[in-house]
Amino acid sequence: MVEISKKVKQQRAYAVVALIFLVIGAGIFVNSASKKEGAFSDEAKLLRKCKRDAKNQIARKPKIESVYGREIVVSGLNAFGMRMPMTFQCTKSGYANSVDQYNY
Repeated sequence: MVEISKKVKQQRAYAVVALIFLVIGAGIFVNSASKKEGAFSDEAKLLRKCKRDAKNQIARKPKIESVYGREIVVSGLNAFGMRMPMTFQCTKSGYANSVDQYNY
């Protein structure tokens, strides 16, 4: 069996690391090139901001249940430990407005 020299092992390790960075960079570039669906698009940034704002409005253990278009359903625990959902509407600036208006 032929042994590989230390220099060749080092070059192979560098090549593998460079290939990994190249694949990650290409994935980020392809994802950011998409105008509507990319993780770095304006819509995605506003949706992340809106989700964060909606979760901040829930007091106990907020959890995002679903997102559909501009509506986000977030649930939190009430005083009895039950999950209570609330629906939020995202604004164009990325803030969440509550849609559920209870008249007690």
